[in-house]
Amino acid sequence: MHLVKRSNSPSSGGSQRLRLTSEGWWAALLTVWMLGSALISHASLMLLVFSILLAILVVSGLLTARNVRRLDAVRRAPGEAVAGRPFHVEYQVQNNRRVGDAQGLVLASSLVPAADVERPAVFFRNVAPCREASQRVEVMVSRRGLYQFGPIELASRLPWGFFERSEQRGRPQDLIVYPRLGKLRRRFIEAEQESYQREEGRRVGRLALDADYLGLREFRDGDSPRWIHWPTTARRGRLMAKEFEARHKADAVVLVDPWLPDRPGPRDHELLELAISFAATLCVELSQRHSMHIVLGIASDPPVLRYGQASVGMLREALRDLALVNGTSQVRWQELIARLPPGTTTPVRVTAVSPRPLDLVRELGSHDAAMGRQWQRLKKRLVQVDVSSPELATYFELK
Repeated sequence: MHLVKRSNSPSSGGSQRLRLTSEGWWAALLTVWMLGSALISHASLMLLVFSILLAILVVSGLLTARNVRRLDAVRRAPGEAVAGRPFHVEYQVQNNRRVGDAQGLVLASSLVPAADVERPAVFFRNVAPCREASQRVEVMVSRRGLYQFGPIELASRLPWGFFERSEQRGRPQDLIVYPRLGKLRRRFIEAEQESYQREEGRRVGRLALDADYLGLREFRDGDSPRWIHWPTTARRGRLMAKEFEARHKADAVVLVDPWLPDRPGPRDHELLELAISFAATLCVELSQRHSMHIVLGIASDPPVLRYGQASVGMLREALRDLALVNGTSQVRWQELIARLPPGTTTPVRVTAVSPRPLDLVRELGSHDAAMGRQWQRLKKRLVQVDVSSPELATYFELK
């Protein structure tokens, strides 16, 4: 959590503004009209009405300006979030005055670049002297990337709404929004394990899968029919399947193809986001195996490489790299593969995720014959995921 606070002292800076509202402009026009009528008609009564209206406007401006004096504003917001998942922003206001309530306060912050959400804002009806109050607002950003909360804007229109006094408090705060996450279906984990076992020369089958038996649950789409436990199914009258915990002993490499055509359309951007979400979800799954070493490679321009032992810190760095990926038509596979850490060519599971049909071995061989031959030997344990394929639904579900 990050804390943004600004004292109301003159040295703290921040813009201040007092402006007429739309109601205030109508009141000002009425006041001017009364003055003109009084001068033309020489009517003392109209001059008296003008004086009263002018006094109301002046007192309204003074009270509105006083209402936001000697207040401290605090925003508590996370520095990171996941696209498509809500998070909370909390505002706290403290009234440092000994006399006089602070009433009708609005605290808000803009989100830059403008996201498809309204400004996170809260309304404080009343804050007593020497007291503080706080409120939370739920925010959800639908797209990954680097955002920034602007300074806190503290505003009030009390007592009569003719004027609005607003002040900016605090400093901007960065918000990194990770890619939208989904769920890997059991079929993908099974296919990945079988690919690795073929490379190891082991028999692929029900007994070959290295997994722990956890128990029984209802059969779900994507489950293998051979996991059905028929005696329990017959007894309960509905399909029941065995549930396993896969043992991921081998290290893993996740490669991302951030390809976009020279003139991308909405569908191209959608497929790229889907590929990044798949890679992010896979990194989350792999990071739960603390004995593993994970390599994340993104063939962007320039290439991005992240590797280390599975941990929360490693996962956050990997998700941050994926959050900041920009699509490009000039993918850098050769540069990325050349930068892979030593030991990557030892028996590990390699998953290449792309928004297009991709033959990674051929792609590498077309530029570097030696590199192509090296990866040709790894092809049996290379799983290539094309998110544009209709078969993706059998392996991955976007939440």
